[in-house]
Order: sequence, then C-alpha cells, then structure tokens
Amino acid sequence: MLSRLWNFLRDEGNRGVLAFLGGGAAIVIGGIWTATIHFVEPKGGGKPEPAPDALVLLVKQNAELTAIVHKLLAASPVQAAPGREQAVGKAVEDVARGAAAGDTRLRQALDFLKVGKVAEATPLLQTYATDESARIAQDSKDAAAAWRNLGAIAGLRDPRKAREAYAKAAALDPGDAEGLSWDGWFQLEANNLAAAEKSYRALLALEGADASQLFWARSGLGDIAKARGDLKAALANYGEARVAMERLAKSDGGNADWQYDLGISNERIGDVQMKQGNLAAALKSYEAKRDIISRLDKSDAGNADWQRDLSVSYNKIGDVLVAQGALGEALKSYRDSHAIFERRLMPLRPVRSTSCMRRV
Repeated sequence: MLSRLWNFLRDEGNRGVLAFLGGGAAIVIGGIWTATIHFVEPKGGGKPEPAPDALVLLVKQNAELTAIVHKLLAASPVQAAPGREQAVGKAVEDVARGAAAGDTRLRQALDFLKVGKVAEATPLLQTYATDESARIAQDSKDAAAAWRNLGAIAGLRDPRKAREAYAKAAALDPGDAEGLSWDGWFQLEANNLAAAEKSYRALLALEGADASQLFWARSGLGDIAKARGDLKAALANYGEARVAMERLAKSDGGNADWQYDLGISNERIGDVQMKQGNLAAALKSYEAKRDIISRLDKSDAGNADWQRDLSVSYNKIGDVLVAQGALGEALKSYRDSHAIFERRLMPLRPVRSTSCMRRV
C-alpha cells in the first residue's frame, strides 16, 4: 500500500487546500509533492518507500495553519477587505515560521491565534515588529514584513492599529506593493485622503504591482477625487479601474471575486454619472452591475452579500427611472429590490434576537 503521505498529496484537492496559505506554503507543498514523486512513488511497479515522518508532520502543520486562518476570518467583526484572506494567511504562516525558529513572542502569539484570541496576539506581534524595526540597519524589509503581519492580524479587530502598522511598513519598504496597497486602503477608510493618495500613486508607479492591486489603487483614487468633489477626475479613475478589471474578469470567467469587483466598479461609475446628471449613462452602468450580480446570485443563491448588492442595484435603477419620469418602471424595480429583501428576511423571522436582525 502507498504511504499515508502519498495518498494525501496525490489528491489534487488536498494539495490545493494546503497551497492556499500563500506563496511560501505553496512552494513548500510543491517541494513535498516533487520529493514524494521521486522518493515515495513506486518505480517500475515496486513497493513504495515509507514517507519520512518529517514530511507527514509538515503536511499536518500546514493543514493546521489553514484551519487557524479560516477561524480568524470567520470570527472577525470587521468588514472584509479585498485580499484579506491572503494577507492573513501570509501573516499566520510567518508567525508560525518564527515560532518554529524559537521566538517565544511569536510562539505565544500563535497559541493565541489558534484559539481566536486576536486581541491577545496583537501586542506580542507589535513588540516583535518594534524590535525588528530597531534592527533596521540590518534589514528594513524584515521589519516591514513584521509590521505588515501585525497589520493583517490587527485588521481583523482593530482597523486603527492596522492602519498604523501598514503605514510603518510602507515607510520601511516603499517598494513593496502589498504594503502600499494596504496602507492606501486603511488610510482611505479613515478618510486620510492625502496619505491614501500618496500610497496609491506610489503603487501605480511601482513595477512589481499586480493587476488586482492596480485596480484597487485606481478605484481608491476615484474615491478620493469623489470625496473632494472632483467628479471628472473620479470618473476618469473609475473608468481606468473598470477597464483593468474587465481584462482580469475576461482572463478567468470563473473568478467570482473579479466578477463582483467589476460589478462594483460599474456602480461607482454610475454614482458619479448620477451626480453629473447623466441619467442615461448612469442607468446603463447600474444595469451592468445588476446583470453581473444577478449571474453571481444564480450561481450561489445562498450568498447574502450578493443578494444585498442585487437589491441595492434595483434601488439605484429605480432612482434613475424616477428622475427620468418613468414611474411605472421605477415602481417595478423597487418591488424587485423589496422582494430580494423579503427573501433574505424570511429565514431570520423565527429568531427574535437583535443580533440576527442586524444581519438583514
């Protein structure tokens, strides 16, 4: 019989789960897979050699880290930000690596994260990041990585602390696309428009930024321009963001996140067009968003977020139709929105707790 490790790793689904944690984990799993093929897979019909205990342990550890990340994300009361799963996964992976290397603070932090105690783990990660910063002369990139990890974990409960951590990371390593992207996001969330703009523009000028990061940078600049009342600049940035996301969405039609982001991009454009009084263009943008979210909803009817966004789309379409004087069509759109709201409400009606009502 094949070894337990071989049976586990030969399953593509298992390898995909273990690779989820990030680039580092993916490389490790890839190495295990290659090593297993060469040293465990039977040659010429012979019996396989037993899998080394160290490899079995490594597989188990990576599965445990995946479980930690899922638990942290599920318990977070903070609204999810784009790419948070990857950021938290990378942070947990780095914490686990440091803990295995013998750092007692990271070992304690990892123990807290295992049981979902983010608030208790945060000061330990902050102390570690501060110490890494003190050794900036040796390697500022290590210090920046430590602050990014703190930001990823702290962001699950404390956006202010996450914002401060990502700002330090961006200052220590201004050439890191991830740090700039997250710094821009958290600064914009706090309405620190100048700081957010600085990071987003630096990100756009960076060669190492990926297409998704560039999309969020353009979208962020659109939000900043809109907040300042510069609708022309907002529309231009939103337009560039939509073009970028259209390319991404076409490259992988099965990526629901990219499809959703494309829908939201259309909505942002529609909001600006509505403010400009361009009702026909706004209606077209809102309908484009509605159609995208409707397709997503049909693929996963239990997704409450998509149902909420679909309801919002019908409301915004109704607002345009009212402004155009098409009251009958507007009423139908509002009723479609209300019907979605009712479908979301129905499963919660037997439960009278206020916490459930807040989910509506």
